[in-house]
Amino acid sequence: MSISATEAVRTGFVRHLAGISPGDVNTEFPTAEVAGGSPELLAILSLVDVSSASPVSEESAAQVAACWVSSDELTLSQKEMVEDYARRFGTQYDSFLTVNASHRTYYFAENGRGIVSFVRRGRRVGCFGGIMGPQEHWPAIISELISTAKQSQLQLGFFAADESLTELLKSQGFRANKFGEGAIVDLTQTDWKGRRYEWVRRQTSFCQRQGLEFAECCFTQLSPAEWQQLSAELLEIENQFLSERSHGSRLRHVVGEFAGHLTPSQRLFVARKADTGVIEAFVICNPALNGTRWVLECFRRRPDATRGVISYILHQIMVLLKAEGVAEADLCMVPFVNCEKPLEKDHWLSRKTISFIAKHLNWIYDAQGLYHFKSRFRPDFRDLHVCVYPGINVGWIQYIVAECGFLNIRVGNVVRQIFRHLSKRRERANMAGADH
Repeated sequence: MSISATEAVRTGFVRHLAGISPGDVNTEFPTAEVAGGSPELLAILSLVDVSSASPVSEESAAQVAACWVSSDELTLSQKEMVEDYARRFGTQYDSFLTVNASHRTYYFAENGRGIVSFVRRGRRVGCFGGIMGPQEHWPAIISELISTAKQSQLQLGFFAADESLTELLKSQGFRANKFGEGAIVDLTQTDWKGRRYEWVRRQTSFCQRQGLEFAECCFTQLSPAEWQQLSAELLEIENQFLSERSHGSRLRHVVGEFAGHLTPSQRLFVARKADTGVIEAFVICNPALNGTRWVLECFRRRPDATRGVISYILHQIMVLLKAEGVAEADLCMVPFVNCEKPLEKDHWLSRKTISFIAKHLNWIYDAQGLYHFKSRFRPDFRDLHVCVYPGINVGWIQYIVAECGFLNIRVGNVVRQIFRHLSKRRERANMAGADH
């Protein structure tokens, strides 16, 4: 008996929560057979329904009063509501990054209509993660935010807004500049066959021949001692990976991190050596759009990891998600790319600044290399914007660059990056770029 896509997604959540090893996923079984008749798993199946279930009831949401709350003052119920709304209503790659984020201010719309997360810097207040709530309430929430900004003489901005949110914001007086592109893989149309995916298959084949194994770590089922051992290994990989970057650390607000803890909503995948059990790379996935999309957001590898290990683990994750009935895999944003074309009422100096960063500062942030790598998975690249009320200016580009830490660099790492780029200038000349 074949199960529906929603049921398959639901099964994927059950596997995650119940600690079932992914293995060879078979989508041709009834849900009861997934549980193997186990009363415990059948009980979980009765509770987990990604199409409608949520820990925040409509009755509880209706009692929410409009308020602004700083991240260090959130109550437990408010934290749970942020995570629930990020999972169910998050549409941006960075929506789930609002969960447990520090130095944020959250706006809770009245009657639980939505949540928006902000970072303030001077008179500029930037939204990261989009509007998390039913989309029919978005226009009213935007109007409320504009009213608050006017009263407080603040400038209001939205970061990484997709086309639909951008059009809505522009209809209410915002001005927009393109800031980059998001990479969404349509899993329903992806079979990993043919020449289009030859490179991806080669990476997977090579890693498997080198003795790598792919696995999902059901961390919710681990004992405290087991989790401590696993998290220590993951932190070691995290620190080694970041120590080689030009920034020497993660970019705030726009890139996730592994800080020794995960929420039950997230999923953790690893690639480990079969003979030694040593983890060479890991990827953390965040839920979005009620589980119909997963964001492959945080991927880390050891400096001496097997060549192609990140491609291998991303490929295996997407194969698994497709088997579970998930519709889309989000490979996150590539900032600064393909921003040369003017938009209606955009700010020309901001556009030129973004384009300059993309063309001449790749040794600080390799947007070109990142775009080329993600293009191998044949995603649908979608325009993402910075939208500002009442109007955007170059100060907003400075706000994003400074607040996210794009220019917090390590000189030694940057010098090594420049030499790497120079030594590979012929290969880089053939990278996928603006003309796609």
